[in-house]
Amino acid sequence: MSQRIGSLPLDAFVGGSANGYNGKFTMRLPVGTTYRDIKLSLSNLLISQLVLISLTLNGDEIYRTTGTALDKLRKTLGLYTDANTVVIPFADMSQDTIASQNMSELIVGANENLVLKIETGAQTAGQATAAQADPSLGVGIIEGRMEFSTLPRPAGRMMLPRLFTDTLGGNRAGDNRFKGLLTQNKSGNPSKLQRFILDTGRAKRVRLYQNKMKTFDKTLAENDFDLKAEGVTQQNNQYCYNAVAYGYSEIDALSVPNDFEVVAELSSAGDFDIFYQTLEKVA
Repeated sequence: MSQRIGSLPLDAFVGGSANGYNGKFTMRLPVGTTYRDIKLSLSNLLISQLVLISLTLNGDEIYRTTGTALDKLRKTLGLYTDANTVVIPFADMSQDTIASQNMSELIVGANENLVLKIETGAQTAGQATAAQADPSLGVGIIEGRMEFSTLPRPAGRMMLPRLFTDTLGGNRAGDNRFKGLLTQNKSGNPSKLQRFILDTGRAKRVRLYQNKMKTFDKTLAENDFDLKAEGVTQQNNQYCYNAVAYGYSEIDALSVPNDFEVVAELSSAGDFDIFYQTLEKVA
């Protein structure tokens, strides 16, 4: 039986600001369903002006990222993008099978609490000029739509998707070691690493260690070749580790122990962003 997908508009956001810029928007999302993704349609707003996208489940922040990070992630996976839409992903559509896609969906029980928060940046000079000519162009608007599975909802979650954007301090040219950055879940449950993206053109080589054992070691060029062979395209000025493209499924992707370590060889010092997806095993 093929996967069946439903689509419904979401309620309006609460809060914001007088013109939608420098605003804080909140929405309590429907529960008792299985989310595949949430699509945000923007009017008079740039994707880069979504400076914070936060999703909280029962008081636990499971997503904390930006519009720019989500747009880059989607482009990396070879999925369609446009300038007016931001997709908050749950089901991993880069997987080859429906079963693996379903493993990463967000299952929300009827008595749970799911809240989406968005913060917007300042109005640009171009937007202000356009608003002077046409006041209707001076109000930034965000509208949401949920894509969900219409198949019978499982009795409970097996996996909980998480997605975060952080800033890392690249203190030196050469090797920079980072520990503990992929363990955002408060429960201490084991996690599976789907992918991470170092958002810098200075990462020339990446090595991964689990329990002090090296499990991954590729230069930027070697990684680029292997990803392209699987239909994944590193964008300019980034290094993407993608477990799916290396032949893993959702259920056997790279486990993340407490001493999981990322070693990034940088051509020069300087901070950079990392955004990453994990699946927390909850059952």
